[in-house]
Amino acid sequence: MDVTDRASVDALVASLDHLDVLVHVAGGDRAHPSFTEADDEVWADLVDLNLMGFVRTSRAAAPLLLVSGHGPAVVVVGSVNAVVALGSEPYSAAKAGLVSLVANLAVDLAPGVRVNAVLPATIRTRVWDDQPGGAEQLGALYLLDRVGTPDDVAGAVAFLASDDAAWVTGHALPVDGGLLTGGSLRRLLD
Repeated sequence: MDVTDRASVDALVASLDHLDVLVHVAGGDRAHPSFTEADDEVWADLVDLNLMGFVRTSRAAAPLLLVSGHGPAVVVVGSVNAVVALGSEPYSAAKAGLVSLVANLAVDLAPGVRVNAVLPATIRTRVWDDQPGGAEQLGALYLLDRVGTPDDVAGAVAFLASDDAAWVTGHALPVDGGLLTGGSLRRLLD
């Protein structure tokens, strides 16, 4: 499924007869010029993928979720870039939009559907394969002295999608090794 193509999203959702949980993980960034040099196309592409992709997917899936009757949940995987300036303005702005949308959807779809987000920081994925040691160097910036793993994110997603989170909605859970505490900066200054 291509989340940037409404017909693709609609076709996949139309093929389903039941849906209890929607986990939206599509997104990404790309190299681009500085803020003053990035053109509208760069912004449009990144907002389309990182924000509008979730809009299309959740809008198409909402009718199925609302009739599920099994405590349905929507979990979107965003980024800590939504709440801290780590560069890439188009990506960060789109991820901030996701956090706002999660809160609004939690209101709109309540009480039938819970909507939450997970905000990972640096995660050791294939993106780092062509940068030997890069992820490990970044690990020193985190209070837990490592970057995250896909399992770290999966655990948070599984919790928010489960009945254990039956009274949690409208929130964004950082999965960030303590980055947002600011403690990493304090450690660097010591």
